[in-house]
Amino acid sequence: MTTETTIGARGAGSSFGLDYTYQSSANSDDQIPAPDGCVAPHPYLRLLNVETGEVRPAGCRRLSCPACLRLLAWRRSLAIAWARPELAVTLTLIAPEDSADPWQDARKRHNRWREYYRQNGGKPFESVLHVERNPHGTGYHGHLWLHGSRLDFAASDAAARRAGLGWVHTEVIRVTSGASAYGLKGASYGLKGASDGSSGYLWHNGGRLTHQSRGFFRGLPVREAEKAALAERGDSPWVVTAF
Repeated sequence: MTTETTIGARGAGSSFGLDYTYQSSANSDDQIPAPDGCVAPHPYLRLLNVETGEVRPAGCRRLSCPACLRLLAWRRSLAIAWARPELAVTLTLIAPEDSADPWQDARKRHNRWREYYRQNGGKPFESVLHVERNPHGTGYHGHLWLHGSRLDFAASDAAARRAGLGWVHTEVIRVTSGASAYGLKGASYGLKGASDGSSGYLWHNGGRLTHQSRGFFRGLPVREAEKAALAERGDSPWVVTAF
């Protein structure tokens, strides 16, 4: 059975290649120093703080690096917020506990749910999905951030039963303090497994941070959406340099 509540967002990505490319530009989206604990800081690139003169290493930006994983999850959560989703949807049993490959099971059930939803008359929507393990060892649930159409509850429930993915919980997102605040909430909750630097999160999600439909980021590729979200927060004092 679908339920609906309301989120007050106060205070608080098609291709998914995540190899990082540095740019020597004052407007680079890479103006974030290596986080503490980065396993392999860049061998020759540094970041210079033009306000203080501080120089710090540039991070490896690899998902396999727990410190950089947290940073990349934070960036992705900002991009999700920047896209202004309207609904947060939880698919409560997107993969079984005994799954040998949680992401493949989750992908199949999610795709079936969307297909059956359309067959039941539901209108199309854009979304981004990530998978997490249920805390009590009862399988895996999927977090879906959605815009473009209000979910048809009857069609969604019927599709969920047919796809075998549990029940659907829907929350209306009301962003009251801007995308940046909501995005930070996303780093601690919406992508909480990744923001904790968990390698299990990557296994549950097929080695990626998120899986998004083509139009979720308002027509932009995910990396460009991250840049736009960072730009919305204001210019960074850090400039990429080579030493």
